[in-house]
Amino acid sequence: MNIKYFFLIVIPVVGLRLFFVGAIPADQTVKFHLEGLGDEPAHFNYVKYLAEKRSLPLQTATYKSPGASIRNDFEYYQPPLYYLLGALGRMAGCGLYFCRLLSFFFGLISLLLIALIIKRMGCPSEHQAAAVLFCGFFPNHAYFSSLVSNDSMSWLAALALTFCLMADNGKSGDGPTFTRRRALLVGVLLGLGSYVKSSLLLFYPVAAACFLYSWYRRRNGEILVRMFASLGGALAINIPWFLRNMAHYHSMTGLSYLNGPEVSYPHLLTLHGFPIFLKTSVRFFWFPMQHIPVSFYHKLLGGIGAMVLIALLFLALRYFVKERPFTYNHALLLGIAAITLAAYVHYNLVWGNREGRFLLPALSSIAFLAVVPLHSALKALRLKGLYFPSVFLLGAWGYSYLLLTL
Repeated sequence: MNIKYFFLIVIPVVGLRLFFVGAIPADQTVKFHLEGLGDEPAHFNYVKYLAEKRSLPLQTATYKSPGASIRNDFEYYQPPLYYLLGALGRMAGCGLYFCRLLSFFFGLISLLLIALIIKRMGCPSEHQAAAVLFCGFFPNHAYFSSLVSNDSMSWLAALALTFCLMADNGKSGDGPTFTRRRALLVGVLLGLGSYVKSSLLLFYPVAAACFLYSWYRRRNGEILVRMFASLGGALAINIPWFLRNMAHYHSMTGLSYLNGPEVSYPHLLTLHGFPIFLKTSVRFFWFPMQHIPVSFYHKLLGGIGAMVLIALLFLALRYFVKERPFTYNHALLLGIAAITLAAYVHYNLVWGNREGRFLLPALSSIAFLAVVPLHSALKALRLKGLYFPSVFLLGAWGYSYLLLTL
């Protein structure tokens, strides 16, 4: 990213996120009009358990069980890697803010990877800077990268995998050259990523598809050997965790044990439930905090958010139809977006949890679709001077929900 953009973008982003690290309360209370994360005490309890007991905790109740929010023992099913790092700080005498700074650090590295991914798409430094600007202020990424949670680290792992699976030449249709080193790196990231958060399992079929496409284009049998070695090695890393979960939770990921029975409120496949699913999904995609009072203005902001998403979809369609830039890397980002969206819909079909952060394994896809087609449209209208102000408003407008708390 061009140095002239660095100070204009990165310093305000760092300032906002450090403010969040220090100002957001450590439970689901409100301070400075900012609401804390209700799950954060449970995440930090996991860290404390590892530091004090020197062993992995077992979850014995769902988050819906009586007293779960008092005991804060409903995140113990999570893969342990983030919490192990937090426990090292805890054993050295650090506390909650050390774990928040871990998330902060992973969030900043994610922004660097966003710039590198957009560059590998064949985009100029202007687009790279715009993508960092959008993601840097995007409320879901900024919020969860400032709190004790494994989300920020999992998004970093997802971005690292995305980068490794991309073709080096953004204009090539041949796919990546899977050298031994790259295949090994994909396997390690897949294996360790699934020890951060189970959402990284989505990248197994993505990686397999990338290997197979590369083999199809090159007809080199060694690529298939490396695919089986890479994915098999990742699976070997994950199998002990899967077996532990099956033994204790009768579930490979522990999600079914955490969530308990299937949803009881309006199912998304009903005439009443589907509009609720859409409305709440849009609302929490743009802004994660839940303390915003429901009012006419709340509904108005929700409507604006829906229209913005529709406009972005229209601009993306225009971009692909008019400019015909389609390459392997475009297919990869769209594929990651599709599989992440499918997983989100499936999760809501079963348990009904409409949180926008569940879509951020596809952060690279979201960033690309938010900033690149917009530049193309503004250029066609001879309004390029509005590009960075438009990207900033797109990334930061979700904070307008906070006006409803004044």
